[in-house]
Amino acid sequence: VTTMKYMFQHYKKIKSINASNFKTSNVENMEELFSNCENLIAIDVSGFDTSKVKSMGECFIIALPWII
Repeated sequence: VTTMKYMFQHYKKIKSINASNFKTSNVENMEELFSNCENLIAIDVSGFDTSKVKSMGECFIIALPWII
């Protein structure tokens, strides 16, 4: 997998995501990965390898509104 663009976009009912075991070492695009997840309150991305990511634009836009 080289792109995760829009993967969880508009998942309005999801409240938490455990993505710590996702294999991300070849991912180059994470644009809008969690965008518009309005009810999301917890994300575990502790295992993400972002060393090859070139674009993370708006990855969390309108997600996690409680941290703004």
